[in-house]
Amino acid sequence: MVHRMGEGRVDFVFLYHPHPYEVDPSAQLGLGLLLLATYAEKLGASVRVINAQSASIKEAILAIPKCVNLMMYGCLIDTPILGAICGQVSPLIAPNIFIGGPITISKPTPVGKAIYIDGYGEDLMAVLVDKRTIFCNTSKLEHNINYYPFPDRSLIEGPFGGKIFKGSDSKVSTTLLTSRGCKYACAFCTSGTDKFCEEYDLDRVEKELEHCLSLGIRDIRISDDNMLHDRERLAYLCAIFKGAKIRWRGSTRTHPNDPELYEMMADSGCEELSFGVESGESKILKLLNKNATVAQNSTAIRNAKKAGIFTRALMMMGTPGETNHTLARNIGWVKEAKPDMVSLKMFIPYPGTDIYHNPKKYKCKIHLPLRETNNSAYRPNKSNPEASIDSEELYRVELTRQFLEMRSWLEMKGLANHG
Repeated sequence: MVHRMGEGRVDFVFLYHPHPYEVDPSAQLGLGLLLLATYAEKLGASVRVINAQSASIKEAILAIPKCVNLMMYGCLIDTPILGAICGQVSPLIAPNIFIGGPITISKPTPVGKAIYIDGYGEDLMAVLVDKRTIFCNTSKLEHNINYYPFPDRSLIEGPFGGKIFKGSDSKVSTTLLTSRGCKYACAFCTSGTDKFCEEYDLDRVEKELEHCLSLGIRDIRISDDNMLHDRERLAYLCAIFKGAKIRWRGSTRTHPNDPELYEMMADSGCEELSFGVESGESKILKLLNKNATVAQNSTAIRNAKKAGIFTRALMMMGTPGETNHTLARNIGWVKEAKPDMVSLKMFIPYPGTDIYHNPKKYKCKIHLPLRETNNSAYRPNKSNPEASIDSEELYRVELTRQFLEMRSWLEMKGLANHG
């Protein structure tokens, strides 16, 4: 067992750090830290899970009790926040600090006091609980993902996820995964770069859903990159969702996209789908390795709407391959496909992505160090995003201008997602 340093000191504190850069910091709670906390408790450790996403940095630090190990995660945008926490938390409160997540790819120096865990953290929990030498292979899991327990949401101190449906009275939701990893390798994303992808057993998904229902959580966000990959499995999942009488929304690719697919999902309680559209230009989709076409994107939106599902198009600008024609073609696609809402993001070449490591391949120049790490179109401080690259034909100032014009057009049409 982990050595306990004094009365009242817990073995692990898992802190969901403040998200001051988000319009609604409480909208979604990731499951990674909670999964590790659940496994650590199963191994016999004492744990606390604190959701401070909506708190200030000072409030988050004050909420940390004495512990042996403080566990956090983050991405590049979280560098100053995690750095402040690491710098201000006394070793008397937390002598050991571990940080995981995408931030570990770049290992920025402001978080230098922490130990980076680049990879999967489950087996590290066993190492720390058993007081073995602090070393384990985090590049892969020792066991199949179904070996580890599903996240125990009753451990969370603070709010679950927030309101995720328009017109809903419920302000409580949670995310749920039916697989981990990604079968795809989009050039702008780190999810598929390690080729790890495993599916959770269907009976495990069903038991986790029952756990959510026992806590009064009926609004579910399915955070999954692989739902459409296996149609038979999707049918089983939809049967589980329908039997549980939940309302759910998900993010998905745009093919397969036949009407029967979306009718099945709608019948199971699906009220909203966010589609990874990215662009209204075929050549950009090809350059980004989306393995999708403009026509497939349009068909997906059209058929999902026919099934009664609210459609959200996830689009991105400021990317490699953009020209003076990109703005008009993106607007033209939105007019033709008619999604119910568009969530527009600024492309950021995050470390770990193929574009970041091979910019010449994508005919772009990245301006380093990255000044922008927040890809959101809307920020609490009302600042405007700026492009971080020069494409082959446009400088970043022109890419920024096109982005802002697209955002203004979406606002004028009442389609802009401000969340």
